[in-house]
Amino acid sequence: MSEMIANYTEAQRKLAQTNDELKSLASMFMRVGRAILDNPGTFMFANANGGLPAEASTSRDSESAEVSEHQRLIRAKMQQPRRPLSSEMSQDGVSINALNWPSADQIMKLLARWRSERDAAKSAWGQIDPADRSFMKEPKL
Repeated sequence: MSEMIANYTEAQRKLAQTNDELKSLASMFMRVGRAILDNPGTFMFANANGGLPAEASTSRDSESAEVSEHQRLIRAKMQQPRRPLSSEMSQDGVSINALNWPSADQIMKLLARWRSERDAAKSAWGQIDPADRSFMKEPKL
């Protein structure tokens, strides 16, 4: 019985961690989306083809800002060596390093991992005797 509870606890831990990664990624997407909506004339991906006119990309008010440690961990978990995502923010726009932007394949792998871990948590929950569940939290999916 305690093995089943340990299995469930571990499955829940993994699911929660991956869920946090997805939330962080979604937050980054929303931040970029907001920057594009608010500043389409100045938003850009650095290190990507195309770009902005010189006057847009040389704003004097730019400030460097590191993305949270959690988002750096997302990059490591996506299993491709990448530098930390960084951005330059100003009132005129945002620049995101394209080399640090996740590919569709990386996003799909993260989603697949979440689905697999969700299913594992459901399965592990189902293996615990209902009488033993009274002191435990049911998986939030």
